[in-house]
Amino acid sequence: MKKTFIPLGVFVLLLYLLHCTPELALRTHLALIGYPGKAFTTDFEVDDLHVDAERLAADNTAIYIVNSPPIERTTQGDLRIFSVTKHFGFFYSASFYGDT
Repeated sequence: MKKTFIPLGVFVLLLYLLHCTPELALRTHLALIGYPGKAFTTDFEVDDLHVDAERLAADNTAIYIVNSPPIERTTQGDLRIFSVTKHFGFFYSASFYGDT
């Protein structure tokens, strides 16, 4: 029984540590989509002037702008704007929002 709970506990702890702040969640997302170099070297800033600010605040979502965005390989577009959503009060998830 212990052999099952120890790996599961390590996985849950690692998942929490990689998503416990908005910046870590964004860095983890960038690394998982194939840009680990950019995930560790780039800076982020919060976009407070976004057009859907009221809806995003109600959804516990913030928009982050990547200062030196990675270039998407297929379309050669910038992966510049990401949304970070707060879940359960302590867990954050990131997703691509747009490039403009």
